[in-house]
Amino acid sequence: MGSKKYKWHKVADAATDLQWTPGDIAEVEVEGKKLCIARANDEWFGLAHVCPHAGAPMLDAYVSGGVRSFARYTT
Repeated sequence: MGSKKYKWHKVADAATDLQWTPGDIAEVEVEGKKLCIARANDEWFGLAHVCPHAGAPMLDAYVSGGVRSFARYTT
């Protein structure tokens, strides 16, 4: 079984360059694809732009206490 290769993309020079929601999620675009970045307890996580379960925009979610499955809808 081969090892998975990852390609890293710089999306900002600093956290202050991103527009964070009150829920600590920012939207970025990489190679024409919208993605979300969430931050919790000094860690950053990359996520899909849309929730794969509910189809809701992840920008409407919020990060709660560092829980890794942190999409909790505010509405």
